[in-house]
Amino acid sequence: MPEREPIVGENASADEQMERLRRLILQPEHDQLQKILRRPDDPNNQAREVGGVLPAAVRHSTGEGPELEKALAPALAGQYRPRPVPLPHHR
Repeated sequence: MPEREPIVGENASADEQMERLRRLILQPEHDQLQKILRRPDDPNNQAREVGGVLPAAVRHSTGEGPELEKALAPALAGQYRPRPVPLPHHR
């Protein structure tokens, strides 16, 4: 009769086996929850999320009134400087 391979944790107590099973079942959910809880504290993540929706928000606000323009004006004042267009050289 061939020897069977031992079941993982076969020699472990019932409590240890239940703990392993609990971790196997709950660990992915726990990891995801931890990631969600860290989200608000991560400035890079905040910038990435806002950057993902900002263009659509600006497009959506067009025609909704001057509120967005007024809100952004102090932040954008002096930030946009048109680049000079080089003149063609004549020989």
